[in-house]
Amino acid sequence: MDELSFEYTLDSHRPPTATPPTLVIECLDALDYAKHNIKALPGALHLLKELETRTRGNPIIKEMVNIDLDSFFQVDKTSPEEIFKRLSVLSGEIKQYPYSIKCFKLIQRILDEEKLDRKIDLDFLCRELVSSLINLGLSSQWIHNSVVKFFFEEKVPNDIDVRNFWKIIFPHTHWFKVVTPIDSKVHLVEDSYLSAFGAKIINKDDVDDLKEHIDPVCGEYFQRVVVSDDVRAKDPYEAVEVANHRIARLHHVYGLFNHKHSLSIGDGSYVIQKCCTEIKGIYSNSLNRMQFVRDKLPARAARAMETMMKEIRFPNGPDKKKFFNAVSFHGMSTNSTSVENQLVNIWTALETITPESFSGSTISNVTHGVLPFIGLNYMSRLLRCLLGDILRWNRKLAYRAIKSAKCGEDHNLLQQLYCLLSLKENEDILSDLFKNMGDFHLLRYRTYTHHKTLKSRQATHKAVEDHERRVEWQIHRIYRTRNLVVHRGQLPSFAKTLVVNAHDYFDQVFELTCSLGGKNQYYNTYSNCFNYMEMRYNKYKNDLLSKDPISTNDAEVVLWFPPGAVDDRALLPE
Repeated sequence: MDELSFEYTLDSHRPPTATPPTLVIECLDALDYAKHNIKALPGALHLLKELETRTRGNPIIKEMVNIDLDSFFQVDKTSPEEIFKRLSVLSGEIKQYPYSIKCFKLIQRILDEEKLDRKIDLDFLCRELVSSLINLGLSSQWIHNSVVKFFFEEKVPNDIDVRNFWKIIFPHTHWFKVVTPIDSKVHLVEDSYLSAFGAKIINKDDVDDLKEHIDPVCGEYFQRVVVSDDVRAKDPYEAVEVANHRIARLHHVYGLFNHKHSLSIGDGSYVIQKCCTEIKGIYSNSLNRMQFVRDKLPARAARAMETMMKEIRFPNGPDKKKFFNAVSFHGMSTNSTSVENQLVNIWTALETITPESFSGSTISNVTHGVLPFIGLNYMSRLLRCLLGDILRWNRKLAYRAIKSAKCGEDHNLLQQLYCLLSLKENEDILSDLFKNMGDFHLLRYRTYTHHKTLKSRQATHKAVEDHERRVEWQIHRIYRTRNLVVHRGQLPSFAKTLVVNAHDYFDQVFELTCSLGGKNQYYNTYSNCFNYMEMRYNKYKNDLLSKDPISTNDAEVVLWFPPGAVDDRALLPE
């Protein structure tokens, strides 16, 4: 749960965005719209397929639903009314709160049994639990901090009762008071009208009972604070987000009448929980989910930009407007703190970089274009993450084990790790590595699951196909949520997760197109890049199903990288 709730965790190791209860609600909403607009039915059926996949074989659903699942899914797919009727019943069977409580109970049951062969079940249940808690309104930061405080700040006793941890993270609703430093002319609006936004603006010196706490938050720059009273939220982090949303809404309404108006808020807010237990403290205002991706240090970022401008053809080629527009939308998304603006802009960046005539509708065009980039990158990203984790655990032991494995002469460390995990000849070395991992259970489990996947061609191919399907679901969900924001003004609870995923997808596409458009790679249009990646991805999946035994050569097949530049020093005299 520490890894699942950590914001910088690789997307493949994060909890799913939606759970079956939220999927049912999504599907019913899409079907309700399809009843009046039959052209929207394919989108609803896409959701229905995801829901069916997520419910069949789900042990939580098995304990909650008393009706055969075929009754819900074996239905006339041309009738949105009939599907809606069936899923309305399923919606009554699986609500989000009971679903999360059932997760708690099933996890506790496994822990009470003390069986060591239930790690796969625990992994699944913990993913569903964290996803459920986030969809119920808990922030991932609160879950992560609770995990760290309970399990890592002090030595965990042998007789620990995990049920005490469940009590800490159970999603109760609380009332908070949030005090936020602000520099704005909105204070000129009368208090009676400000109260409509659930806020009042006062001088920082007038907050007598909290002066010693407010002064450090305001510093010398901020002279006024917004007091958001009676903020209803599950935890302090969520309370700050609710309060900041109120402030942003107030600022935007005032901006309709004073377009030169600017708003500045402090780095942190002082939060007081007004019910249950007494929680007080300063919580950050500067959370930006666009930053939860791999990043370069400033100096390296400068060198990378110089290399791109020198070697990449897009900035000066036929698609230079497309290139700079995509970069601009990415920048607008990064600079915004509003989840709505982030999501709309990063989706527009994805839509811009995808060639217009690549497929049919907007969503099928983006999905069909993006999937090969994500699919080809998948295995190499997974193993890069694992390699980093193993080296951080014990660099000496890890390096010795990887270097001892049978592999190709010219293989790099990542390819050598692949050979260690996939080749039968290296199983003794791998077994010793597992023993040395001792109490690092998650690392050993993650290494073992990759070993189980990579030692079989069919399992590797299935993992790639399953990931492709999950990414396809997520791209459709990003697009649906973007439409909800633009056309209905709605924002689902899981939208914050979608921002991180959409940003990650764009970065992968952008980086790979730059790799294909520089040095000795002569692609100077996005159409050529996307066509190449589609053809290369089809070949990649076919290669994974080769009938030959797995060998060292497969390291260069499974771990795909963009074609490298030709080293002319080996061909031409100096």
